[in-house]
Amino acid sequence: MEYCLTGVPMYWTTSVDAVAYARFEHNKCVGEVKLSWLSNYPGRFLVEFELGSIQGEIYYPQSVLLKMGAGPQKRVKLKAETYKTLGHRMVDNFIDVIVGRETPLVPATSVLDSIKLTDDCYAAATRFHMPWYSIFEAINDQ
Repeated sequence: MEYCLTGVPMYWTTSVDAVAYARFEHNKCVGEVKLSWLSNYPGRFLVEFELGSIQGEIYYPQSVLLKMGAGPQKRVKLKAETYKTLGHRMVDNFIDVIVGRETPLVPATSVLDSIKLTDDCYAAATRFHMPWYSIFEAINDQ
C-alpha cells in the first residue's frame, strides 16, 4: 500500500494552541489528521465517505454517530471495551505471545502500512521557525 504525504503544515488558531495538520492519500481515498495537544476540545474523529460519515469520541468508544446521505444522524451503539479492559487484554496478550502461549491480537504484517505512513510523516517533517533562537544567536555573534 503506497501513501503519498502531500503536506504537514503547521498553523495556529486564534488562541495560543499547538495544532498540526497532515493530509495523505491512497488511491482515491484522501485522509486528514488534525491534532491539537493543548486545547480544551474533546477528542473526536470524523470519517467522511461519498455516501455518508461516521463520527465519535475517542474516549467514549461505546457508540458512534452514523449519517447516510442527506438523512439524519443515527447513534449506533457498539460492543466496545473500556480502555481499562482493552489495556489489560493487550498486555496479557503481549506476555502470552512472548512466552509462546498465544498468537498476537494484531500480527506485525497488519501494521506495516501504518509504519510506512509514520515513516513518511517523519521524512516530510520540517523544523518550524523559532524566532527566540535568533536572539541568542545575535548575542553570541557579538
